[in-house]
Amino acid sequence: MKKILFFFKKKISNLIKFLKKIRACAFYRKDTPEDTKKFLKYSQLFFLNETKIRKNFKTNEIDKELDNNGFVFKNLNDFDKIGSIKIFREAYNNIKWDLNNAEFKKNYLNIKFLDFTPNLINFANSFVQLATNYIGSLPILNSAQFWFSPNQIEENIGSQVMHLDPEDYRQLKIFIPIEDITLDKGPITFLNSNDSIIIYEDLIKKKKIVRRNSKITDETFLSYNLEPPIKGTINLNQFLALDTCRCWHYGSRKSLFPRKLMFLHFTSAFGGKCPLLFRSPSKNFVQKKDRLIYGYKTKMINHYSKLEYIKI
Repeated sequence: MKKILFFFKKKISNLIKFLKKIRACAFYRKDTPEDTKKFLKYSQLFFLNETKIRKNFKTNEIDKELDNNGFVFKNLNDFDKIGSIKIFREAYNNIKWDLNNAEFKKNYLNIKFLDFTPNLINFANSFVQLATNYIGSLPILNSAQFWFSPNQIEENIGSQVMHLDPEDYRQLKIFIPIEDITLDKGPITFLNSNDSIIIYEDLIKKKKIVRRNSKITDETFLSYNLEPPIKGTINLNQFLALDTCRCWHYGSRKSLFPRKLMFLHFTSAFGGKCPLLFRSPSKNFVQKKDRLIYGYKTKMINHYSKLEYIKI
């Protein structure tokens, strides 16, 4: 009986994922920079009024380093001026990370999802303008998470292997340390966007890969003799803003100590993760701007109905 119930639950879960992909028109977008850019433009034309509203939030204060290289290390205090990160670091340190019973975990990464409470919104708003100017219009917050990487596994699998992300043409991931992320705590490792496109185009030309989200070995990217990979070491007064769609990268690997961080994921409102059919943001937010940024949380293509959110 349990096997039968599990079978039907699996089928229903797959059907829901399939329907979400239809709703987000994800089947009509190939995982290449060119196709994701076309998809973005067509979606913006279809939602022309919303596009105009979102683009009005963009300013001329574009971070040139981020725009040119696909990443930037920033002073956290310049953004979080009232020190809200203290609330989240305290909440993180009160969590008992049970790697054996975590529902949403990999053997190399344990994740706790954060609810979009006023505390979270006030904190995330500190980074919205940076993401807006980089992406080109007011983004959505795909998710907010706590990460615990135990860094005990010798074999590199999944996101621990060098790859590009398929979510969007441009996106911005914000990595905020709970503790200093040093070389012995498994920092994220990545290439700048200029070297990344050289490797990507060469691999495509040689037909060694057919899409961005293909994994490549360390030997492959090191064989290009470009700039050495960048280690995402971050002290408590910093954060890393990284576009993982433009920059080859791999996540935390085996190290002496675990890695602890807070993660914010901003994407365009017109990419392959956000619903385009029967589209409307949640009305649980008073401010219209907040509805546009945070109102699609449960409607995202990667949202699981059984997610347990930490309220902070």
